[in-house]
Amino acid sequence: MFAQADYNLSESLILTAGLRWTYEEKDMTNIFTQDAPATPPPPFEDNWGFYFFPPLTPQPDVDEDFDDNKVTGTAKVSWFVNPDIMLYASYGTGYKSGGINTDRIPSTVDVIFDPEESESFELGMKAEFPDQALRLNIALHKTDTDDLQTISFQGAGFVLDNAGTAETYGGELDLSWLATDTTTLTVAYAYNHGEYKDFEDGSCWVGTPWHTGQPDPGAGDEANICDRSGGDISGNPENVLVLTGNQEFRFTDSFTGFIYGEYIYTDDRMTDVNNDPIKAQGSYTLVNLRAGVTLENYDAQITVWGRNVTDEDYSNTIADAVGQDGRTIAYYNEPATWGVTLRKDF
Repeated sequence: MFAQADYNLSESLILTAGLRWTYEEKDMTNIFTQDAPATPPPPFEDNWGFYFFPPLTPQPDVDEDFDDNKVTGTAKVSWFVNPDIMLYASYGTGYKSGGINTDRIPSTVDVIFDPEESESFELGMKAEFPDQALRLNIALHKTDTDDLQTISFQGAGFVLDNAGTAETYGGELDLSWLATDTTTLTVAYAYNHGEYKDFEDGSCWVGTPWHTGQPDPGAGDEANICDRSGGDISGNPENVLVLTGNQEFRFTDSFTGFIYGEYIYTDDRMTDVNNDPIKAQGSYTLVNLRAGVTLENYDAQITVWGRNVTDEDYSNTIADAVGQDGRTIAYYNEPATWGVTLRKDF
């Protein structure tokens, strides 16, 4: 259930408030097919090797259910300085339901992971400058998350677990300029710092210790559990910059064209929850291009396009290989790709 209302405190000041009630009910049964007996057989008998790899040892079936509910809300004050400039401040709370692990997971991880709750603050400005044909949006934000839900590949499956607390803060800038009647330029920049403030029960490095002998600095007394507090939030580049340019052409009333270019810089980032240095993805840049013509008399458009035209190598995920310490698997994105698209409306 959700409700939101606006209240005019004055002609230029608006208060927005909203409440949401969320109810979640989950029931999951998972039956594991086991080849290994309940107790280890003598060495070199059938299925003896499973006991050297804990994720494949006998595991009890899962039969879990739970329900949860949460009330969250938001409050925002908007000040219209004039018809072209608006300043705002907002506060909100968030909630994501917990769940149940379905993969084979280490015995040190709970089958059920907890809900995630967040508290966020934002200050911003949305402005237009008609005389300069400019549009500018600026925002500063901060979010604190309790029981941040994380996913990592451990052993033989993906493990969903909770970090203690996570903190993110940063700023965003979005600028659009209509340089001429047919030329549009945009700049978008985002800075986003994110770290696990408290994550004592995190997963451990695998690759770096195997290759270098360097121990995981977060390791403690309990096997396969390492303190990731202070580590980078997985998948979060600290800086992202996007530049675009679009030039339109009108050859005749019914024959038009365009050229579009896009430059994207993405800062280095950690690709896995355990923050193993071997899983760091370096910074990279992408250049995407498009050019096309529109034949209005024929309701047709022809576009020639290229994505990642500089052929950058970059991955979204780097994970430990199953049962092969020291080996990682990277899932790379598409290389330089070119194509032609013809669209005809009937």
